Amino acid sequence: MCDQDRTPYEQIAQRALTLMQQMDDRLHHLRFDFGFAVAVAEFPPRHS
Repeated sequence: MCDQDRTPYEQIAQRALTLMQQMDDRLHHLRFDFGFAVAVAEFPPRHS
C-alpha cells in the first residue's frame, strides 16, 4: 500500500472513505444488537 503516486487530496479522500465505511459497519452492528435486544425483551422465550 504505497500512496506516493497519489495526490494529497486523493489520500485524504481515501482515508475519509475508509473511516466512513468503518463507522457505518459499527452503526449497523449497533442497530442489529439493539433490534435483537428489543425483540428478546418483547418476546421472551416460552421455555424459560
